[in-house]
Amino acid sequence: MKVKQIASMLNDVFGEVLGESGVIAEDLRNIVSAGQVITASSTFADQFENYAGKIVDKVGRTVFADRVYRAKDLGLWRDAFEYGSVLEKIRCDVGDYKDNCEWDLTKDSDSDGDLDYNENIANHVAELFKFVPASVRAKYFNAKTTFKTTISITRKQLKSAFDSASKMARFIGMIENRIASKMEIAKDQLQRRTLANLIGEKVYADKFVDLKSLYTAEVGGTVPATLAEALNTPAVCRFIAKKLTQDREFMSQPSTIYNDSDFYTFTPEEDSRLIVLADVDAGLKFNLYSDTFNEEFVKLDNYKTIPFWQGTGTAMGIADRASINIKTSENHDVNQGNILGVLFDRDAAMVCNEDPEVRSQYNADGNFTNYFYTYDCSYYNDFDENVLVYTWGDATIAALTPTKAKGTNDGTTAVTVTAGDATNDTLYCKVTDEPVVIAPGAVVNTTGWTSMTSGTKKDNLTAEANQYMNVIEVVTATGVIVGQVTYKITASEIK
Repeated sequence: MKVKQIASMLNDVFGEVLGESGVIAEDLRNIVSAGQVITASSTFADQFENYAGKIVDKVGRTVFADRVYRAKDLGLWRDAFEYGSVLEKIRCDVGDYKDNCEWDLTKDSDSDGDLDYNENIANHVAELFKFVPASVRAKYFNAKTTFKTTISITRKQLKSAFDSASKMARFIGMIENRIASKMEIAKDQLQRRTLANLIGEKVYADKFVDLKSLYTAEVGGTVPATLAEALNTPAVCRFIAKKLTQDREFMSQPSTIYNDSDFYTFTPEEDSRLIVLADVDAGLKFNLYSDTFNEEFVKLDNYKTIPFWQGTGTAMGIADRASINIKTSENHDVNQGNILGVLFDRDAAMVCNEDPEVRSQYNADGNFTNYFYTYDCSYYNDFDENVLVYTWGDATIAALTPTKAKGTNDGTTAVTVTAGDATNDTLYCKVTDEPVVIAPGAVVNTTGWTSMTSGTKKDNLTAEANQYMNVIEVVTATGVIVGQVTYKITASEIK
């Protein structure tokens, strides 16, 4: 074992804490150990005892880094069914209202005053025997996703690494817990993809609530430009809490406004699900509730939080965490930023038929056992149910519609790209080996990008097959990206 003498350093420390000297530079390598991973190339000199220097130190205590991760329940889980594979969802509606003739016998059933009840008796008789069926629609969900992970366990070889059966069993248990945690992480992320698809389809259909525009119209004054600034503004936080509370109440009334169906539906408050970005929750707590005397009057109730919709990005920035960049289940490309939250009916997003299973196979030749951990599940969205998506500003990419690149006929690799119209913004394009992904709402460094004129072609961009054409739309005044389209250039497009 390596032992370090630190008496001299401790004398300096005492001088610092007693006020006898200023703060000095300290070398904490002499105090704190960050551990050492033993590999074939590791120096083994520190592993010998300090008496004879010949005997290898023995492990005195083993600590297993064993924590089980549990997926967060976002209110999407449903029970499973053992037989069959199709989930059938039936809804119905009935016809329009009609006058009740019982209380107007001196006039006909149409109440136009021209004929009395008896003079229009033929129509009344026909009404008695007319067949009036309910309007019924059945929707069928029949999809499942699956994945597996495999681990091999051998017992005889492990005995040399542990000094008791209980420690070896604990090690094997740690491996199994690690697999379980990885499964839980996958469940977490698949839940988020179910939500991302729900959000993406609503964004593509242009059926989302831009709270920034509503705030500008209803409150006015200085309007925060970015999502981060908005969530640090008490007036905005109050407006967000008010709007989400109102919409939950509005959804409880029969309507076709919040769904994609011609059947009316309603969502009782106990069946509504509200999920907001964790930043929204923090903004409400620290910038609204903390300064409000009667907190209960402005508090947003009954919601769950999510740290990000799709991914964290490389820096856990809000621009990345508040955005999605997906191809939806309906084959729509959606790149949307500044997503605050989603309010939906419990039946609009479902995770059901969860079926985890573990199978094993013993290998007698190698004397080890393979364990196969499989997981099947179904993830469903139903847009006939009520759904509302909330954003701070419209950060969609709909304004960009580039055509496919086309090579020239003279043997060069010059290509042409066309961008759609971008009002008051600047367009840029660039050819890259890997696709460029920039979260909507982020500030873009356009160095290396080629500017484009809105609604026109850009010629003579050198490219090769399998490279990527990237076109972005940037707010001229701020440099904030509001749109992006990227596609791969195929060999057939390079002549």
